[in-house]
Amino acid sequence: MIRSLLAGICLVALTACGSGTDQGDDGTGGTGGTGGTGGAASGVPDALAANLSEATYNAGNNTLTLTAYGFDHPNLSGAYTRNIPLDIASADGTTTYQAYTYQENAQARQYLALFATGTTVAAGAVATEGEFGSAFGGTTYARISAYSRPTHGSAQYRGGYAGVIDFDPGGNDRGSRVAGDVNIRVNFEEGVEGHIEGGISSRRIIDAVPAGFDPTLADLNLIDTALTDGEFFGDVRIGATGVGNYGGMLGGVGATEIAGVIVITPYVSVDTIHEYGTFVLPGCSTANASPTCP
Repeated sequence: MIRSLLAGICLVALTACGSGTDQGDDGTGGTGGTGGTGGAASGVPDALAANLSEATYNAGNNTLTLTAYGFDHPNLSGAYTRNIPLDIASADGTTTYQAYTYQENAQARQYLALFATGTTVAAGAVATEGEFGSAFGGTTYARISAYSRPTHGSAQYRGGYAGVIDFDPGGNDRGSRVAGDVNIRVNFEEGVEGHIEGGISSRRIIDAVPAGFDPTLADLNLIDTALTDGEFFGDVRIGATGVGNYGGMLGGVGATEIAGVIVITPYVSVDTIHEYGTFVLPGCSTANASPTCP
């Protein structure tokens, strides 16, 4: 879970409670198939943090340092290399997800991380390529300025999604990048603090894929769940089938931005393959709103 945050537009320092367990064959997208308890101000649920325990992200200086459990080094902590050619820019121009890579040595798994920051929130995801039936990855998010919620009404957030899928084609290549479009809706008058729901559409793999896999992925439904202190944790479904979890937090005075992450098994019949994704989106009522907003 996130336990500390050094506030600032560029520097985000976070600590998660990720598990020292590989994301193998439980098919849940979480750790050990147990899920997590979300929405509390204490931080990122284990099902979303997964193998990621610490992250320090400085968007201004293009630096990222992560601590993630992995087979190659049980407490792998590395300064990642900025890899601009692997950036994912939202089709609507709202967000660019900065890419970073890390490999301990030529025989080790490669890690690919995608991180983004707005003016009030930041989030990111990291994963290895799958190998020998297992892979490692995780997600995190944090506020970087004060948050307050509207006392009534609703909000909508639209923009781009970025993720990493952990195929197992063999070798020591990185995971494949995934892009998509996010639509989130919040009703601040439902329940105690409000409820959130949404979806991710037009998901597609933008790198090479192993033979037999369709680069076009199914749309995701982010199922209605309650807000607590502006944070949320809920289920991800493809149709009526549960495939993982999503979570995150609203940010800014008047909930002007949202940061979110997902951990899913995108192919229900192949439950050793996971996807770790993230989104940082402006509200549709803000000056930075996506042109796709109604």
